Amino acid sequence: MTRHLSRRGALLALTLCLAPLAHAERLPAKLFAQNPGFSAVALSPDGKHLALTTPIENRTDLLIVDLSGKDEPTRIRYRANEHVIAPSAHSSAWVKARKQVMTPVEVLIKAGEAHGFYDEENRIELYQRMEAFLDQHIGTKAK
Repeated sequence: MTRHLSRRGALLALTLCLAPLAHAERLPAKLFAQNPGFSAVALSPDGKHLALTTPIENRTDLLIVDLSGKDEPTRIRYRANEHVIAPSAHSSAWVKARKQVMTPVEVLIKAGEAHGFYDEENRIELYQRMEAFLDQHIGTKAK
């Protein structure tokens, strides 16, 4: 008897949950092709900040949100084909932090390059060094 009532209860709950869907309007397909309001969402390792990108007109903004609510979000704006150069102090601090936790790290900095490598010779060198680094640490030469 209890099993029979449990099935009826489950069926009733399912019916109540699905009933609104029967009357829901169909969403236009173009909504699924639009740029999202936010993307590339990431939580900082300490859980205190949220980073995300948001497209605005013909640019993308990077937002860094303090989850404690104490500070206003930091907004970094850049346009298509605009190369953003981070201060070298940022990469130096990152390398120092990685080395403190004994994580293998290698940095390649080229004059005139921003975030990413646009010069073909620099890209070739980057990929060759990445291949050697990965081979040394996780590939055939790994200890």
